[in-house]
Amino acid sequence: MPKTNGSKIEPNDINVKSSFKFSIKEKSLLNEYQPSLDIGKSVIDVNQVENLDDIVLISSTEEIYRLKIHKYKEIKHYIKGEILGRGKFGVVREFIDKTTLKRFAGKIIRCNILKRNSHLRHQINKELAITYHFNHQNVLRVYDLYATGKKIYLFMEFCYGELAEFLKLFQGLGYLHSHGIIHRDIKPENILVTPYDIIKLADFGVCQEISIFQLDDMVFGSDGTPLYHPPELFHPKIIRYSGTKIDIWASGVVLYQMLTGELPFFNQTNTTQKDIDEILMKNVQYPMMLKRDVLLIDLFNGIFEKDFQRRMSIMAIKNHPWMQIDYNRQRNEPFVKLPTDNCTIDCYRGLTVLTRIYNKYYPPPADEKLNPVKYYH
Repeated sequence: MPKTNGSKIEPNDINVKSSFKFSIKEKSLLNEYQPSLDIGKSVIDVNQVENLDDIVLISSTEEIYRLKIHKYKEIKHYIKGEILGRGKFGVVREFIDKTTLKRFAGKIIRCNILKRNSHLRHQINKELAITYHFNHQNVLRVYDLYATGKKIYLFMEFCYGELAEFLKLFQGLGYLHSHGIIHRDIKPENILVTPYDIIKLADFGVCQEISIFQLDDMVFGSDGTPLYHPPELFHPKIIRYSGTKIDIWASGVVLYQMLTGELPFFNQTNTTQKDIDEILMKNVQYPMMLKRDVLLIDLFNGIFEKDFQRRMSIMAIKNHPWMQIDYNRQRNEPFVKLPTDNCTIDCYRGLTVLTRIYNKYYPPPADEKLNPVKYYH
């Protein structure tokens, strides 16, 4: 780790090898002292660089910095792009099929993680069994698989955007429930939208499959995200509950969040005992902007019924008058855009593989590769 001298980091304190990259830990330590590096007469501002992993210190007569060149790479017949997001099992990158030019989202899973975690292997198998073999327009589909000695690649439909037509969500849920699949983790992050505005349910790692010989849809366990859990999952005396009604409650929370920008009960990541008591005992307090819509409040009351045996079914929700309203009309309460934590993704979702393709056919000269990122005199 480079030593600090006052507010600057001296070049002589850096041990230069053939190639040196600052890690995330070192980035935080650098910012703790001074967000700049002193290179002779020039200073590079660390805060001006989005990712310090892109800065490489080259071994030469002088310490100079350059941006790492994103190399062209093919996986099977897919061209590798940039990272779209990070999930529970690994990173998701953009890929493009070089024969059809179709875009895919590729989930990359490291094999060493699966070897150490048998529970994770079971979750991956469940997700593959649904996304690879089931076919429905509102369920995310895996089109291709590819495995190397170190990584497994799942090439899925490319999705982005915000949730707009809520009725499609229940059509996808109805399809899953009819095949005995309980999603158990319905939340905005797992509801994707394709470029053609088709909703896709994703992430089936914690789903449960109901046996065809089972007479009801009762499940157990508390997998999923607690912020979207129904009251019965917090009740100390209830150990088995309706799986379909769990998904219905979570879908109602997503709809409430779309319309208000807030959650009906929990507004923080860590749930306290006070929050649990409220979801068990109190009803949802609707804001005035929702109370004006009588049909919407009636729908919410049916979805947020604390007794899961009396909670609305998917068929009742799809036939509810509020769900039959024409979505193309001008609503008084517009949908609230859900925020995203990934600030590096282009809002227009441009092709991230173009830079890599360009670097393959038009590689920069060797001297240009060593140009500094940005200097301040």
